[in-house]
Amino acid sequence: MDRPLGFWALLTLVLAVAGYAVDKGFADNTPPYDEPTIAIIGWAFFMLFGAAFLVLCAIGLVRLARRQWGRPEL
Repeated sequence: MDRPLGFWALLTLVLAVAGYAVDKGFADNTPPYDEPTIAIIGWAFFMLFGAAFLVLCAIGLVRLARRQWGRPEL
């Protein structure tokens, strides 16, 4: 499981977009707005993998900045 950071960032982005699509595809737009379980799971995937994507992007930016300014990688 020694894959580059870009692979994991792309994977989390794809999973977040899939979760968003599932949430919007199964959302209940009629009163009393009882969301089905699949829509709640899609929303959870979107939030979880969206946050993971942001964390991986931040790690990538830190690595890029260290390379640019000559500091060694951890």
